Amino acid sequence: MASSSRNTFEGVDDETFDNYFDQYFETMENLAINYGDQEVERNKRKNRVHIERKREEDEGNNY
Repeated sequence: MASSSRNTFEGVDDETFDNYFDQYFETMENLAINYGDQEVERNKRKNRVHIERKREEDEGNNY
């Protein structure tokens, strides 16, 4: 019974596999470093928006 394998690394030697793995790992590490603090930045923006809205509401109630 023949099976069709979808393994993209079938027949690839260990050195080539290691190179692919290292490249993939380095890419993921760089993404984590470059975009890892997005949640912190998003929370800061949300806080600024909340403060601005509160300030605008307070100014609107003074009249």
